[in-house]
Amino acid sequence: MFFKKRKFPRDEDGDVLHELDKYGCDFSVEQTVEFVIDVPNESSGKQVLEVLKKEGYKCELDHDEEEELWTVYCFIDMMLTYEGIVEIQNNLRDLVTPLDGEIDGWGVGFEDQ
Repeated sequence: MFFKKRKFPRDEDGDVLHELDKYGCDFSVEQTVEFVIDVPNESSGKQVLEVLKKEGYKCELDHDEEEELWTVYCFIDMMLTYEGIVEIQNNLRDLVTPLDGEIDGWGVGFEDQ
């Protein structure tokens, strides 16, 4: 069986996908992708959470007391494709930017594979 190296655009999202491929992430099954959204405070975080949940996203609000940071984590089960990642980030950005939210990347935990 041949290992087919996938090609991704040379940008931040493409680099993450390339690294996931390099470390053996299974692109043939859905993965739970965690999108990170920074918010300035609890009030903004609760508003972002409410809007995203109304849109059907599974999310949670987290507060790092040591760093005084508020973050909304959004979890989406999806096939890992560059186009899919970019599309969801754009959708999330459109929803959270008016509420002072800022997309701060994404990741996949795949240690069980």
